[in-house]
Amino acid sequence: MKEKPAVIILDWDNTLIDGTAYFARVDAAVFERIRREDGVDAVGDHQSLPGESDVAFFARLLGSQALAAKAVVLFEEYTRKGGIPVEFLPGATELLSFLDQQGIAHAIHSNSEDAYLRDLVRVNCERVGLRVPLTLGILPGRIASKPDPAGIREVLRLLSNDDVSHMPDERVWIIGDSPGSDGMAGHNAGISVGLVPYRGEEIDMTHEEWRIFANLHDVKETIAAACR
Repeated sequence: MKEKPAVIILDWDNTLIDGTAYFARVDAAVFERIRREDGVDAVGDHQSLPGESDVAFFARLLGSQALAAKAVVLFEEYTRKGGIPVEFLPGATELLSFLDQQGIAHAIHSNSEDAYLRDLVRVNCERVGLRVPLTLGILPGRIASKPDPAGIREVLRLLSNDDVSHMPDERVWIIGDSPGSDGMAGHNAGISVGLVPYRGEEIDMTHEEWRIFANLHDVKETIAAACR
């Protein structure tokens, strides 16, 4: 990172927050509440199947459409309404605060449904006293999941930085944990890619120009050095 970045686009799950642990906690709380109130235990693999909706996931484990509907309501109560707070990964809140202090345009873009993601980001940023950044998720018919670059282009448009053709790649970055999702979305959008391993997991690099950061503290310090 040679120059002060103009835009930083950040992934949410397993980049800024420990999404894997968080949703495991939420699911456990939902199932415990239903066990306590309805006397039904969840049975089966708690890992969602590819393409499985929330209702289908809960129905499969609870064996009831009615209980699945209740589980979805509880899930939203615990997540987007703030019933169970997320765990920000080390350095996440410091990075977001630093970007604000430096006046660097930034946004969160993740492969979750847009309205749900906005609520989840807002309630948890407000909880820790952070300004709520521009947030963009999936919008059916408009914004597909990463690695589709449409979301990045929309973020840049919303930040009034949609014409990035005159900027060096070094000035527009996506920071995420997934090479196949975040990395390829950045590549497809023609911007720089920085990857942060989730909990130290090994990252399989597919493009030598991508950069691997040790953690979010490393991201912050690298940006700080570029700002000097």
